[in-house]
Amino acid sequence: MAKGVVYRFRSLIVIIPVIVGAFLTFGEYENHYLVYGIGLPVFLLGFSLRLWAQFHLRYRICERTSLTVTGPYAFFRNPIYIANTIILTSLMLMCELVWLVPIVFLWCIILYDRVAANEEAHLVAKFGAPYEEYIGKVRRWIPRFKPLPKPAGYEKPQQRASRLLLESYNILFLLIPISKNIITHYYLHK
Repeated sequence: MAKGVVYRFRSLIVIIPVIVGAFLTFGEYENHYLVYGIGLPVFLLGFSLRLWAQFHLRYRICERTSLTVTGPYAFFRNPIYIANTIILTSLMLMCELVWLVPIVFLWCIILYDRVAANEEAHLVAKFGAPYEEYIGKVRRWIPRFKPLPKPAGYEKPQQRASRLLLESYNILFLLIPISKNIITHYYLHK
């Protein structure tokens, strides 16, 4: 039951650190060059990984559904959850809450480990032996050094703009640290 609840509400649960980061000012690290110089490239890395993963998932854009084992899925089973973790930790960094980065990292590991276990049970039921074989070859979080070979009959996913649009909302998360820094700077230096 608890796994199902965590899975069902994963988007709401994972947003908790973002809300905390948006409003918490305790222990801020006031070096904008450092927090944005590291945080922004890390955010873009996470965003790029999400985008790459979405280009290989077919169900989000209503194409023929099949087991996805290409793109980042050829290296690890949960690239979107890894990308989300990268994005969330970079947001904490850009919110100047450097001390919160390892806490949010652990939050994501615990949350996404439970979510992934639930999701994998569903995928075993849906795809059966091919997914169990995939689990045996590709680890959940730690990437392979050599990607899986493309399956027989592999059709490259169509590069549609709709996939980019599906992920573009993630860029809006950058407004959180930017807004927070503008507002706190304005009120602290008023």
